[in-house]
Amino acid sequence: MAAPAHTHPRPTAEENIVPVPITDVAYEAVRTHAQRKGQSVAEAIREAIAFTWYLEEALDQGGRIVIERSDGTREIFSLKR
Repeated sequence: MAAPAHTHPRPTAEENIVPVPITDVAYEAVRTHAQRKGQSVAEAIREAIAFTWYLEEALDQGGRIVIERSDGTREIFSLKR
């Protein structure tokens, strides 16, 4: 399978510190996710950004996101821009 074509420039290894206020609920969700995966909160946020970026690229190219649950139920997401 070919690698997805990205239209946005890829982030470099250089890191920037970006203070972003988030709600207690959002922080708790990120913290819980990070703990489950054995990551830092910063790593979990970077992973979420990369995942969102990947999904948006697929949607921008006319793709669909299909979630198939263990019971066979499917949810299909698409976005027309």
